[in-house]
Amino acid sequence: MRRIAALLLILVAVCASLFAQTPPKQTVLIKAGRLIDVRNGRVLNDQAILIEGDRIKEVGPSNQLGSKAAGARVIDLSGATVLPGMIDCHTHILLQGDITNEDYDVQLLKESIPFRTIRATVAARTGLMNGFTAMRDLETEGAMYADVDVKRAINAGYIDGPRMFVSTRAFSATGMYPLSGYSWELRMPEGVQIVDGADNIRRDRCEADITEVAVAGSARGTLRVDGTPSTAAPSSSTRTIDVRWLTMPSALASAVTARFNASPSNVAAYQ
Repeated sequence: MRRIAALLLILVAVCASLFAQTPPKQTVLIKAGRLIDVRNGRVLNDQAILIEGDRIKEVGPSNQLGSKAAGARVIDLSGATVLPGMIDCHTHILLQGDITNEDYDVQLLKESIPFRTIRATVAARTGLMNGFTAMRDLETEGAMYADVDVKRAINAGYIDGPRMFVSTRAFSATGMYPLSGYSWELRMPEGVQIVDGADNIRRDRCEADITEVAVAGSARGTLRVDGTPSTAAPSSSTRTIDVRWLTMPSALASAVTARFNASPSNVAAYQ
């Protein structure tokens, strides 16, 4: 028994040692025949990208970086053009297809949220495979907080997908965002979160990076939490308010300012 106990202790120690070891970061060298330099608006020839782990360490001429990448795995794209990952600033991974009113109603009324979430994971991977390395998903259209779970699954490595910035449920006032054409006797589901005042807007946003406000009119824009227009790419440390249409009733504007402590004069859509 003592011998068995000793062997078990050794086995546990070996396993603990193995799990405690941090795997070495993989080094990858991508050779690019042509590289799009978006900062300076030019195309560079014979470039290379040196990657350590999941971060780009250096970009430069291929002959210079090659000497710094001994033992690296080489991906040879010397006959191709390489560009940075694209960002989709307005998408809905939980709505599928070139959506029509009929498609919208079918997905909200006939597809369960788990089914729509499974389809969303396919949409996220498809976007990544088509070159989109970041997506700003502006509301789930009736799928509640499923976009948060898709984001978490991507971040945890369970599924492939881009870096996600999610908004969960959009804000809208009563009567602004209905499913149209149904009997007035039926209580139809909403594709948004109905908010008719500051008390409704103060409710928990459940890990939302962005908030979309859907009201009435014809313009779209994004506001930072402080109310100033945002034209830059999203960052993980910046929460924004997305105002989809131009006209915002003063009561709703007051509710938004109350929720985000923004200046009332700054809460409005812009061209």
